[in-house]
Amino acid sequence: MNNNMINKRSDKSDKMTIDKLAIMVANGFEEASRNLAKVENNLLYHIGDLDRRLDVICL
Repeated sequence: MNNNMINKRSDKSDKMTIDKLAIMVANGFEEASRNLAKVENNLLYHIGDLDRRLDVICL
């Protein structure tokens, strides 16, 4: 096997590794986005709950 064939195989392997890494990073951002949406929903729920409690206290 000559050096040119080895280099082509290595380049293809590196590209597949980079592609897999890019997919993993994208999936991580997608999961982080979903988690942030859950946090936002929880915060909005608790803010609404506190607002209702303040309304009761102020009556």
